[in-house]
Amino acid sequence: MQTFALSPSTGAVSPEVAGFFDPRTFSIQYVVSDPATGKCAIIDPVYDFDEKSGRHRQSPCR
Repeated sequence: MQTFALSPSTGAVSPEVAGFFDPRTFSIQYVVSDPATGKCAIIDPVYDFDEKSGRHRQSPCR
């Protein structure tokens, strides 16, 4: 997986966003982080994707 885009924080309430391109699924996953708290979230449009069936899990991640 290669880094697609990086958007550094520009202020106290601005998150850092990094995008990663996955050529296998031809999608971009994002990591959004808060520099102030160190917390982050992962945004993955094809999380738990099953290539054989073409389906993915519909429940939220925790």
